[in-house]
Amino acid sequence: ALHAVRAHDGWVRDVVAFPDEERLVSVGDDMRVRIWDARNGSLLRSLEGHARETPQAHVTALYVAAISPDGKVIASADRIGEGTVHAGEQVVHVPAVGIALRQPHFGAWPDGLSGRHDPSQRKRSIGGIRSLAFSPDGQRLAICGMGQVGNVDGMAGKVHLEVWDWRSSESKLAAELDGHKGIVNHLAYHPRENLLVGTGGGSDNAFIAF
Repeated sequence: ALHAVRAHDGWVRDVVAFPDEERLVSVGDDMRVRIWDARNGSLLRSLEGHARETPQAHVTALYVAAISPDGKVIASADRIGEGTVHAGEQVVHVPAVGIALRQPHFGAWPDGLSGRHDPSQRKRSIGGIRSLAFSPDGQRLAICGMGQVGNVDGMAGKVHLEVWDWRSSESKLAAELDGHKGIVNHLAYHPRENLLVGTGGGSDNAFIAF
């Protein structure tokens, strides 16, 4: 280990390298997006914008970050199904991304809708947006997680994928994965082919979806 730092107050959920390989982005359960100097481990900037609890006053989590191919834009997403975009030196709430990442399909609760909640339900949450990926040209943002949930113990919700033109708020794709139920924890675009790959698992074990 070259450096060891206390990166977040809470679980660190994701770490992503910038294209220049000189900086890193991390996200954690303190609901902060942090930019680090990869060479010496120093903190360059700490960004906020995600809610610190769910609308029902339960604990939340900041799951994932993605960096555009040109290194100018950071996207992040959380358990509630909300997302922010950070550009340059400031947090920028782009309406297109705000709309795209607040879709009700990425439910945090057993009824599958983050905005509806029965107080008798458990605090356990298995929903939210778990994976993000910018297309190679940086124009589109793919977001993925699990759709409406009927049984939180059995991970019984279909994989749900959306692809957005994040600048114009135009939906390019909304689809569910037939044959598998669970969560996609990682998305990746092929750098040259028109191909998006997701990996995850759920009620019927692990899967890779193309």
